[in-house]
Amino acid sequence: MMNQQISSKLNDLVQYLQDSRNGYRECADNVKSGVMKMLFNDLSNRRQNMINELDQAFPDLTNVYDKDGTVLGKAHQYFVNLKGTLTGGDVDSIINEVKRGENTLIDEYKDNLRETLPGRAQEILNKQMHEIEENIKEIDAKSANLIEID
Repeated sequence: MMNQQISSKLNDLVQYLQDSRNGYRECADNVKSGVMKMLFNDLSNRRQNMINELDQAFPDLTNVYDKDGTVLGKAHQYFVNLKGTLTGGDVDSIINEVKRGENTLIDEYKDNLRETLPGRAQEILNKQMHEIEENIKEIDAKSANLIEID
């Protein structure tokens, strides 16, 4: 059993992962590029896998958090959706917002990793944070090589 403060912080992190998952779904719906649409859908699935990993490692978290994400996350999704609509699904505009959101998520991981966490939590959070950092590199690489054919 983990203490209340650690449980609360991990619940917050799961909320941010929900926001990220939902945000990627929104981006996939708004971007014109088929390549980026596939990537965003894949990243949404990866975020769900991260949530599942935390749920399995820490069953006390299951069903405690709001599966729809946070109010702040919904506002960011709305902004990405609006920006995508106003820019006609411009990949660069959407990518910039995605990267801003991912950097916020990395900051949340770093904040959690500053806490005294049980070894398993520390291990999972480090692994997931590095995965998010690699996702940003993947987004950069795919968007840099993108030739709009759609």
